[in-house]
Amino acid sequence: MKRYLLLLLFPFQAFAQNTSLYFQESFGTAGIDISRSVKQLSSGSIYILGNSTTGNIGNNDISLTKSDKYGNVQWTEYYGTQNVENGYYLNLTSDGNLLFVAESETSFNDLDILIYKVDTSGNVIWNKVFATSVNESPSYVEQTIDGGFIITGFQNDTFGFNNALVLKLDASGNYQWDKSVGGTRNDIGDMVHQISNGNYILTGDSQSWSITGDYDVEVYELDSAGNVNWQNNFGDTLTNGCKGLLVTTDNNYVSFGEGQIYTNSPFDFIIQKIDSNGTLVWRHNYGGLYADAAFSGIETPDGGFVFTGYSNSYNGGGPIDLVVFKIDSSGTFLWKNTYGSPGIDIGYEIIKSTVCSGYVLTGYTTDSINNTTNYYLLQLTDSATISGVNETIKSDSFVFDVYPNPASFFISINYDLFSIYSNTKVVLYNLLGQEIDSVNINDKKGRALINVTNLNSGLYFCKLLRNGEVFSSKKVILTR
Repeated sequence: MKRYLLLLLFPFQAFAQNTSLYFQESFGTAGIDISRSVKQLSSGSIYILGNSTTGNIGNNDISLTKSDKYGNVQWTEYYGTQNVENGYYLNLTSDGNLLFVAESETSFNDLDILIYKVDTSGNVIWNKVFATSVNESPSYVEQTIDGGFIITGFQNDTFGFNNALVLKLDASGNYQWDKSVGGTRNDIGDMVHQISNGNYILTGDSQSWSITGDYDVEVYELDSAGNVNWQNNFGDTLTNGCKGLLVTTDNNYVSFGEGQIYTNSPFDFIIQKIDSNGTLVWRHNYGGLYADAAFSGIETPDGGFVFTGYSNSYNGGGPIDLVVFKIDSSGTFLWKNTYGSPGIDIGYEIIKSTVCSGYVLTGYTTDSINNTTNYYLLQLTDSATISGVNETIKSDSFVFDVYPNPASFFISINYDLFSIYSNTKVVLYNLLGQEIDSVNINDKKGRALINVTNLNSGLYFCKLLRNGEVFSSKKVILTR
């Protein structure tokens, strides 16, 4: 297996080795690179699973990248066949190795599941294929108490619809059993966890049990052999989507995803708490006027929850940004931060950092210079900022976002100023308080750019002023 060091292409990336625990790094090749799952060892080493169109095997290869705890890329390995493959989920094994699941397009419109166990150097210990005469694709894998593995995703049924698939393997990756769970329409498994009694909790999207035929959130408890103990549908007359479910410290569940709040509306974040018997405890939607979706979440030590996904409600309706937001244990919204480029940016997984009290996130970001997508890796504080940099403080009366931060070539200002936009401008100052550049704001919401290519590295301040009064001030770090 040939190892590749990735060419750094995106302007977030400084060419010197990063030595800060808090960072955002974008890296990749000249092709399309997407990272979907991330895990961190106790040593701080970070592993990112994804896929790339410029691997060394086939048309689209599974990729596994290792970085140090500062986000400096050490190597990338590619896996797969000559077919199109996509890596979906990575997890740690009890013996200190890594296990991931992927999808392989073995022929036109035919999908199979690939399972790889590798060591921390990326060497393959074993790999398996789960294939039938119909399509199957994975979304999640974790280790079970017997040392084996449980996988979920979807599988076609005989009517041409999808059912949620649950697949059990032993510790060596050998097949033990599988179950197809669903009804007469489309059902997809998003996440499955083994719970304390040895049973499994499964969640996903379902049309089969919806009153209106739109998608709803479906939660199942399965016994240790995969048989359904109970199931419950969570939704309304609108479309509701599920991306996963957490088992909470109080032995209940929190599901997350996206849903409509009125007919034909953009999606909002939808988070709901469910007790151990499948009864709804609370359900909340969050977001704004545009599109919002939660793809991954974790419980925090204070009993709250932090999620990542995407949003453009917080940038005035521009291309979606990677979002991080927190709610408390009752579902009350606490704060939100966004990261990304002027193009599309998505967070696919958030985990607790092993080297700080914050989080590690991965997803993808748009490289506007090369018109492609790159792997995106962030390690943030417990308030989802880069240390010393407050990215997206919001007010109840206006939105004022500045990114990327740190920046190298430009800073982008997204604003929605509601009623305060007359006689308003954005001004960039240096540490001496000298005005470096400014942009007049002539409309209620939009995006402005300030070119910082010719400025020295260091700390600057980007301020929103109306009639000379400062409404908001953001620290901006410039790097070279």
